Amino acid sequence: ALELGHPKVRTFGIDPHKKASKFLLLLYALIYMGSRGITKFLIKLIVKKVAPRTLLKFAELAPLVIEIMINVLFNFVTVRYAMNEVIICALGPSATVEVTSQLVKAHRKSRDVDEPLSDRLKLL
Repeated sequence: ALELGHPKVRTFGIDPHKKASKFLLLLYALIYMGSRGITKFLIKLIVKKVAPRTLLKFAELAPLVIEIMINVLFNFVTVRYAMNEVIICALGPSATVEVTSQLVKAHRKSRDVDEPLSDRLKLL
C-alpha cells in the first residue's frame, strides 16, 4: 500500500525496462504476490509436521530443559534483587531518603490520603 512501483516511463531519455527480461519481471511479480501464501504454507507445514516429530525425538531431554529453566528463573530473581541492593548502596542513604520522601509526597497529593502514617514517615 505504501510502496511505490518502479518507473515505467522514459525519463531524460532513459528506458528503465530496456534490459529487463519480461519473463523475470513476471516471475518476480508472481513471487512477490505469492510470498504471503508461501509463508503461511511453510509455517503450517513446520507447525503440523516438523515440530511434533522434533519434540518427540528430544522428549527424553525435557526434564533437563525444565531444570535449566527453573535454574534460570531463580538466577534472574537473585541477580535482580542483588542489583537493586547495589543501586541503593551506590546512591547512598541520603538519595534513598530523598526519593522515598518524594514518593510519599506524590502519593499524598494524588490520593488525598487521610490514613494515619507512622511517625517515621512523618519525619520525611
